[in-house]
Amino acid sequence: MAYLDGDRAKTFVGVTTISYDIVEHMKDGQIIFDRRFDTFGRKEGSLMDYGLFLSHVSLLAPIATLFRRSAIAGSHGVDTTLPYVEDQDFFQRLMMAGEVGIIPDFLANYHQRPLVTGGPEDKSEAEFDYDAIMAYTNNVLRDAIRGKGKMREFQAAFIHGARQEHRHAGPLSQQAAQLQEQCSRLTQEVNELRQDLGRLSRFMVQFADRMEKR
Repeated sequence: MAYLDGDRAKTFVGVTTISYDIVEHMKDGQIIFDRRFDTFGRKEGSLMDYGLFLSHVSLLAPIATLFRRSAIAGSHGVDTTLPYVEDQDFFQRLMMAGEVGIIPDFLANYHQRPLVTGGPEDKSEAEFDYDAIMAYTNNVLRDAIRGKGKMREFQAAFIHGARQEHRHAGPLSQQAAQLQEQCSRLTQEVNELRQDLGRLSRFMVQFADRMEKR
């Protein structure tokens, strides 16, 4: 709150922090910790990159984000007809009104219990038989084709660019992995060669000593 209160120029519509994802499950009424990671919760810089945000989802977690109530009207609120990632869709439209700042501290934990479905103990995300994020981005592309506003057109362009980049990066990553494996084999062969040279050197020294004694 102090971050937004100190923004006298009203540059920021919201602020987010770095967060951990914590995977856990319930057993005999007790919470059992499974693992913790910051793959999705880590953020770099001082501002959210709007272009990067338009090309992806799950960059902001509601539990780690605070936004101005006055900015809701300009974003037209949450689209309650979406069965998935409606919070991310809302944040994308919210950022039309201004910046989302970043506090570079781990100040939130996003708890997930994917093995639990239903009941008061359920903290897991909704289960789908398909890729919900892919379904959302596909719908964005459809809306752009149908001419449903400049927002969707820009978002579709960024999504397309990100997919193309991922498509090209995939083979490069595979090649890099192969080169790394080859380098590892070469390193091992060089180490073995050094050991052979060391043994040969010791043999030569011993041979020279014997020749001197004769």
